[in-house]
Amino acid sequence: MAPLDPDLVAGAVSVENRAWLGEIIVLQETGSTNDYAMQLPRKRLHGAVVVAEMQTAGKGRRGRHWRSPPGNLFMSFGWQFAVGEVAQGLLPLAAGLAVCRALERFGLSGHGIKWPNDVRIGREKLCGILVEGRSRSDGFDMVCGIGVNMTLQDEAGASIDQPWTTLAQHLAHGAPSRNVLAGSILDEFIALIGAAENLAGQVAKHWPRWDLLYGRKVNILGESHPDHGVARGIDSRGALCLETSQGLQAVHSAEVSVRES
Repeated sequence: MAPLDPDLVAGAVSVENRAWLGEIIVLQETGSTNDYAMQLPRKRLHGAVVVAEMQTAGKGRRGRHWRSPPGNLFMSFGWQFAVGEVAQGLLPLAAGLAVCRALERFGLSGHGIKWPNDVRIGREKLCGILVEGRSRSDGFDMVCGIGVNMTLQDEAGASIDQPWTTLAQHLAHGAPSRNVLAGSILDEFIALIGAAENLAGQVAKHWPRWDLLYGRKVNILGESHPDHGVARGIDSRGALCLETSQGLQAVHSAEVSVRES
């Protein structure tokens, strides 16, 4: 397996989007690439990329631990937005779209996004996304963590509490290197957020193709109401649109599970 290399990561980004990149930091080991990126000085954060061979305290959504054995892709990307430039709820969705579009470049099919931040093949999780941020007087600092299961032995995945899969299982003879995949994801992500004023329209345009929940009966955890309904896409701020007996409602932050018929 080729080691992580900043030049190879940058080389997989298109010339147009490469101009947006800041420094690419390669770490042999870190607690969390998100934490490392968030600790960068503000003047270094915009466009910065942090990739690590291994995480010892990888983070998932809602405080979960992200299993981080060597050989997989652990990456965080920093960006700074002006006040009101973007609805923050769109950012994990945009990152999911970037991952899906990048993976399609290498021949993967059958994958999609379980709102708001899981890239899956069927019921099995392939990639997790965690967007964290901090407000400032003139805007918002984003750090987006992306973890892709490139290869994972059964014993390493034994403690994962949900079905999972790896890229190697689906692209055994054509899986990209971590460097090329990281650069391809960055290329797609920058294409979306580099023109933040158009982000809502771009997410709305591309979301239906990758939406794994549309038309499915789902349960909602984490909001006072509603607790179930039928998923009907997203709104302009990235909230899940839920058809309920009381009408269409927006779910902004919750755990969603598909109801088994």
